[in-house]
Amino acid sequence: MATADVEIDIFSGRPNPTWTLSDTQTASLLEMVAGLPQSEASAAPDHLGYRGMIVRLHDAAPCEVAVHNGVVVVNGTSHTDPERRVERWLLETGRGSVEQSTYDFVEGEL
Repeated sequence: MATADVEIDIFSGRPNPTWTLSDTQTASLLEMVAGLPQSEASAAPDHLGYRGMIVRLHDAAPCEVAVHNGVVVVNGTSHTDPERRVERWLLETGRGSVEQSTYDFVEGEL
């Protein structure tokens, strides 16, 4: 099974919050992403503050998933997630691993 590390892209000048998904959570993430329709590419946010989440999967074929503002980008291929289901789910998996004030701020941004 693949392992996955999640990073909230939020800070500049200090480390971003990170946590590791369980095997079951990683499988759930991959299932959610597989069910999303492909979309046109969109630019990643470049402003200060919350910019999305980055998931790095580590297995035989490493993969990076960027999640921001209703878009999920898997190794350069964009998918649409207008309800931000994947982003909300990822944040919930970080409960307890992310400082409460940061968690609340990101939750407010979603």
